[in-house]
Amino acid sequence: MTPTYFVEYAKKFAKDLNIEVFDKQFMKEKNMNLLLGVAQGSHQDPKLLKIKYNGTDKTNVDVCLVGKGITFDSGGISLKPSANMGTMKGDMMGAAIVLTVIKLAADMKIKLNIEVYIPLTENMPGGSATKPGDVHIGMTGKSVEIDNTDAEGRLVLADCLALAQESNPKYLFDMATLTGAISIALGDNFLGYFCNDDELANKINKASIYSNDLAWRMPLSTLFLNSMKSNVADIKNSGGRKGGSCTAAIFLNEFISEGVKWAHFDIAGVDFDHNNTSVYGGGITGRGLGILYELIKSLNE
Repeated sequence: MTPTYFVEYAKKFAKDLNIEVFDKQFMKEKNMNLLLGVAQGSHQDPKLLKIKYNGTDKTNVDVCLVGKGITFDSGGISLKPSANMGTMKGDMMGAAIVLTVIKLAADMKIKLNIEVYIPLTENMPGGSATKPGDVHIGMTGKSVEIDNTDAEGRLVLADCLALAQESNPKYLFDMATLTGAISIALGDNFLGYFCNDDELANKINKASIYSNDLAWRMPLSTLFLNSMKSNVADIKNSGGRKGGSCTAAIFLNEFISEGVKWAHFDIAGVDFDHNNTSVYGGGITGRGLGILYELIKSLNE
């Protein structure tokens, strides 16, 4: 799987929807340097997919979905251990889920206007790769010190969350295999989610019950920013081992505008069935699809 292959598949899979594909030049023009910084170690050019479904005759955007699309994650210069690295071909599961959800919404004629944004890149340790200690300035103008190149998912999401908010959505959801820490916190049965609105969190809890896609709300607190302070930038991209899923979430929160109802789904703990014992039959599970689709349906009611 490469960014280009994902794009070609998406064009066929969602051929009845409005699809735009943006290249590296667009990202440069939009100052999406966090995304570009992740991509610069790979020979595969990054891509950005935007998919639109209009379920009403209104012009406003009800929901924006952002899916992490790292088509292979080696960790970059902060290289991952070799054991099970092959599963990192699945680090684009969030992208696959949001692509599927907008197709489902269109097929079921959900009466909402939905946009999907999918950043696609590899994270590789090439000679031009981002190095720990580098500083990149993203689309919002916020500078980020790269403390760990294996904390790349939050970087590509940050720029895409900023881009999605240009459409002024009422709701903004991102889906990502973001942190190994979420599996330490919740195991491999519950996915974790973070939310900045209690009413929305209640809807997510109900969607979890209706879909049997088990989810648990995690703390979204600015206290976690204390471990991400930088002497050379506005923020570091990593806060160390403690509370890893929480520091990742509060990093993303720094790129969310006031008034936007946002939820972040960390599906890294439930993305892969290593034991071949579940209904998924081994491999990538697609967990997160059920809860997100049920949530979209509830917003239509």
